[in-house]
Amino acid sequence: MRPFEVDGQRYIRINGKSFYLLRGYCIRYEKFVFVQVFGRGALTKDDLPEKNWELLATKGREGKVYTAWKPGFFDGSNEQRLFLGATKEASVRSLLTTVAPGIDISRALAAAFRADGAEFLAGTIRHETGIAAFDDHGNSGVPAFGINHSHSLNTWIRELMEAPCPTR
Repeated sequence: MRPFEVDGQRYIRINGKSFYLLRGYCIRYEKFVFVQVFGRGALTKDDLPEKNWELLATKGREGKVYTAWKPGFFDGSNEQRLFLGATKEASVRSLLTTVAPGIDISRALAAAFRADGAEFLAGTIRHETGIAAFDDHGNSGVPAFGINHSHSLNTWIRELMEAPCPTR
């Protein structure tokens, strides 16, 4: 998988086929673990870098959209697990509801980002949460999130749940 740009738009070449790169995430060494693409040709399992990758084809407005991912990074079987949604908020919500089902999500989201108020999602994730952001290498600009330091995350969640809510 080789990404490239044309007129500020990101594309990716997979097994000799070129696709528009909607979303793409790398964990380390710039190796993709998730791509979402569309193009004129079909993406098949034989095109993917390893045989254990999953592939899902869905119909989009302009044709088929192919979503491919390396399973261990989304089912919790690898050391790093990614959470992604259609938006930045949805990605963090997914992570928080998985690791802390009883947490007040709105309060946790406001506490997780540096800025307050309606613009908090424009801020960056606080380091002390133990949550890491993974930039999108595609065209959506929506980051994925993962647990960088589980001890820090557990401590942050515990402190957040024990502290009184400032609005009550």
